Amino acid sequence: SSGINAEYGESQWTPWQNGERYYEVLKSTSYKGAAGRWSFNDRGMVRHPQYEIVNFRRPDDFEQPIFDQIGSWNEKNGLQMRDGSELKFLGGATERPRGLANSLNGEHLRLGVTTNPPFANKILNCTGGKCWEGICPDVVRNLSSALNFTYEFIEPADQNFGAYNQTTESWNGLIGDMLAQKIDMITMDLSVGVERKQHIDFTVSFMDSGIGLVVKGESGKSDIFFFMSPFGYSVWCMIAVVFVLMGIVLNLISKISPYGTYGKRIHAMQVCACQECSDRRLAKHHHGTRFKDHCQTICLVSRAAEDAEDETMTLYNCLWVAGAGLVGQGTAALPAAPSGRFLLFIWWFFILLIVSMYTANLTAFMTLDKIGITINSAKELLKQSKKKYEWGIIKDSFVESLLMNNVDPDFKKLVHGAVKVSSVEEGNRRVHEGGFVFLDETPFLSYNLLGGCDIFQVGGEIQPFDYGFGLPKSSPYTELMNTQIIYYRELGFFDELWNKWDKTPADGCSQHHDVGADEVLQMSTVQGIFLLLALGLIISLVMIVLETIVATAHDDDDDKHRTFWAKLLRRIKFKYQDFKTEWFLFPRLTKGSKSNGHNYKGLLKIDSMEKLKSDKNKNNANHAEI
Repeated sequence: SSGINAEYGESQWTPWQNGERYYEVLKSTSYKGAAGRWSFNDRGMVRHPQYEIVNFRRPDDFEQPIFDQIGSWNEKNGLQMRDGSELKFLGGATERPRGLANSLNGEHLRLGVTTNPPFANKILNCTGGKCWEGICPDVVRNLSSALNFTYEFIEPADQNFGAYNQTTESWNGLIGDMLAQKIDMITMDLSVGVERKQHIDFTVSFMDSGIGLVVKGESGKSDIFFFMSPFGYSVWCMIAVVFVLMGIVLNLISKISPYGTYGKRIHAMQVCACQECSDRRLAKHHHGTRFKDHCQTICLVSRAAEDAEDETMTLYNCLWVAGAGLVGQGTAALPAAPSGRFLLFIWWFFILLIVSMYTANLTAFMTLDKIGITINSAKELLKQSKKKYEWGIIKDSFVESLLMNNVDPDFKKLVHGAVKVSSVEEGNRRVHEGGFVFLDETPFLSYNLLGGCDIFQVGGEIQPFDYGFGLPKSSPYTELMNTQIIYYRELGFFDELWNKWDKTPADGCSQHHDVGADEVLQMSTVQGIFLLLALGLIISLVMIVLETIVATAHDDDDDKHRTFWAKLLRRIKFKYQDFKTEWFLFPRLTKGSKSNGHNYKGLLKIDSMEKLKSDKNKNNANHAEI
């Protein structure tokens, strides 16, 4: 036996231990039934089978079909035909069909139909066989011409499609009529479902459908922080963190990379053998100043002008570069090192993705805010803190059955909490009154929405399914109908029919309103973009290592640094000294020095190559001792 695991949707098989025993018992069984005595051989096959050969015939009054016996077959006598009898195939043909049948040869079919615009609508004050119009009657007329059959439309007494009554274990509507052999085929937009398929067959799908929600829009409430709505708080916090982190990392790359503006200049000052650079290093050692404080003027106005023209990648400039990128702007200060440029490229790509997602989601939020709709999915109806919206579905409809059979318990709760309406018209009337959400099949919602400009479809489709025509089990017409319907689908015939009958009323709105979901984007949705940024950061750090290796290979030799490793160690030592004395706002001061790095008079004396007073004092003291 087998069972279905509802949670995981998997089949679980349990072997039947007594199967072989029962099989042996059945083989030894012999009984007499309506078809004669039955017994079985050792292989489980019927002993002495015999068959009747019949012609299928329908009386002129279209009552129950009749089977006329014209012969028989058994193991002893073989095939025996009655004198004067003639074998007739489907449609009355006397010759054996070759290949696949492609015609019903004038067969007359009773077709079930009921009013359900735009698929079928009965013309008022009409008599005869052309009193129906719509998508389905148009399909029937084309099928009749292509497959050569005549037809008549028959309505069910209750005007229903067909719902199963658990108490009486019977079907009503069109399905009930077909099971009672009152009709040969249901030519309506019959939703394909498992429960129905257990009792009838369906043709291939001629149209896709699903369950949708419609609601009336209202004037929205003002929200001064509406621009924050597209992203969750966690996303906004992460954007702020990576913005600051990006500014810091760009500044560090400029300082660490030998090809950065700062790194290249500082290394040159540390190793240059010219007199001016030697004096700079001497001044730095005696006064505890930084290289950047070495200047040629004490005029504060001139120094301010020099600082304004400074376009190096300072921390301030790096934060400005990162911030300008967030709003799609550029700056004059840009990284010089390849590693910094690569990281900035990744940052710009990160911004492109974030801005695109923000813009798209903001549009949805502004639309929903404007029309005053506070829900965007079916499940949100169950989460209302204050029940602003009621919701409803048509009683005993396929939508109700589909939601009840869904493995998601929330859909069952939707059915239990829904108002049961009797028709689409009643559902739409309550929607227009406001505060009511109507759940139904999307083609009917689309068709009935066209009369009101304040009605909106929200949340997209849930629980997709198909439309097909219904036939009795093992109907001889199924394959012919399937072949022709597939051919029509390939031609786009059903799309043309929908465009023909789905027309906007003259006094209605000219547009169909479909409002997409406005789901707040959380970190779980956008985390991949942040991971991309982290990957770019790691690659840029690897590039710094490669840049250092390349720069070291191009360094000049001296007496103490001739090998690659010696020159690399020298770079590392210089960078460590640079870190201790240059990277902070307030540089390290020598003991007893009153300078804080801005003693412009003292620096001017150093820059003009004057003798340091401390040096003169030391020399005079040495001479006196001598």
